[in-house]
Order: sequence, then structure tokens, then C-alpha cells
Amino acid sequence: MKRLFRTHLKKGDYVEVLPLKEIEETLDGKGKCENLIFMPGMKKYAGKRHRILRRVQLIYNESENKMVRMKNTVLLEGAICDGKDLDGIEQCQRLCFYYWKEHWLKKIARD
Repeated sequence: MKRLFRTHLKKGDYVEVLPLKEIEETLDGKGKCENLIFMPGMKKYAGKRHRILRRVQLIYNESENKMVRMKNTVLLEGAICDGKDLDGIEQCQRLCFYYWKEHWLKKIARD
């Protein structure tokens, strides 16, 4: 697994999602980076540019019925799960933001 560094991204920063091969180097045997899974639907964003919508530090985990602290995690404007790439279950219609580890992103200058 690739050595990870924090990039200190903040709201409004522009980023490029790393190529899929580089993201895969950050994942463990369960497809996770720092306990966050890289979901199949996120692959279509590889190599694309986005703006940071916000940092994520605390979320509600419905399956465990508790609040969970997040590290090195952000939301990207427009990077939303459309529910089509969820294997083995009927198409979800929630339209949730994907959670992105900073290690999967490269800060870039605004176009």
C-alpha cells in the first residue's frame, strides 16, 4: 500500500481526482483507505476536476446508529452517487455525496 500524506484541502480549493491506478495503490485488501471504501461509482470521476464543497469531520452512521469522526475527508461539488453501480442491490435513489479521501485528490490551480 502506498504511503499516505495529508494535503490540507479546504472549501473552495480545486482538485483533480487521481487516476484509478494511483487510487488503488492507497487501498487495502478490502478496497479501503483509512477505513473508507472507494465505491465502484467513484471510478467515473478519476482524472476529472472538481471544487471542494466542504471538509467532512463528523457523520451519522445509520448502520451503527452513532456519530463517526472522519479524517482527511472531503465532499466534491457534483460528485454524487447515482445508485447505478451498487452491486447486488436494487438501484438506490438517495443521491448521496461520495466521501473522498484527500489522498485520492491533487490540488490544482483554478482554470
